[in-house]
Amino acid sequence: MKVERSPARVLRISEVTGLDTITVLLEDVKPGHGRFVIECWGKSWSAYWGAMGSRSLKDFILQAPAEYVEDCLLNCDSSRNYLFRIMQAVRDALRQEAPPFVVRDFEKEAREDGLEWDDIERGMKAAIASAPPFDEPEDGSTRP
Repeated sequence: MKVERSPARVLRISEVTGLDTITVLLEDVKPGHGRFVIECWGKSWSAYWGAMGSRSLKDFILQAPAEYVEDCLLNCDSSRNYLFRIMQAVRDALRQEAPPFVVRDFEKEAREDGLEWDDIERGMKAAIASAPPFDEPEDGSTRP
């Protein structure tokens, strides 16, 4: 098994009227490929794009039609209005590139809590090992 650290950015967006804290993960996997995860109040949405041209994930999300990004995140979920409000807050925060962002360094936080990176890696490996297998679609698509 190969385990790698990712250069993903984790953002926390708070103090948005009518919404709980939003956690956003933006990962530029490689040029033209990006992973996007949003979590708010225990619900999460994710999408992967493998053909963004030369754009970063941030630029892709800001330039793509909002409905397209939401459709990719929803995967036929019925909570479009709720996600729309969350996406508005995410887009506004990405445009600002200032608070309410808090970029978290999980390794630093773990060390401050007295944990070593090896302990975290062991815990992640145990969680991965106990997770149900993920079956990728046979046609190579990223959506069900």
